[in-house]
Amino acid sequence: MTGQEHVHCVRLSPKGMYRWFTACCHTPLANSIPGFPFVGVFDHVFNDKQALSNTAGPVLGAVHTRRAVGPIPESMKERHELTLIAGTLKKLLRWKLHGLTHPNPFHKKGGQALALPEILSQ
Repeated sequence: MTGQEHVHCVRLSPKGMYRWFTACCHTPLANSIPGFPFVGVFDHVFNDKQALSNTAGPVLGAVHTRRAVGPIPESMKERHELTLIAGTLKKLLRWKLHGLTHPNPFHKKGGQALALPEILSQ
């Protein structure tokens, strides 16, 4: 992966989720939780949506759409936010119980973060 040296991370608290961004232009990339094979990706940072879909899979829905500052595509309104969150939590629990905590591009095996996160609450 090229540009890895520009990937940085913050946590709002010592036990909070990891919030990944580029240090060069402060573009948000994704959120992750160590020990889980799940990364919430901000798709607006990718120019080629089809390539992203081919690599990461299709977009399943969106959360917090009421706070959106622009139009929401109809395809994002199809799945109810609570249904999407409940389904995600169910998958995370199943993966965790079965030891499927990888792959995760932001955490090495054993949960070590790709970049040492800065804790903002300290």
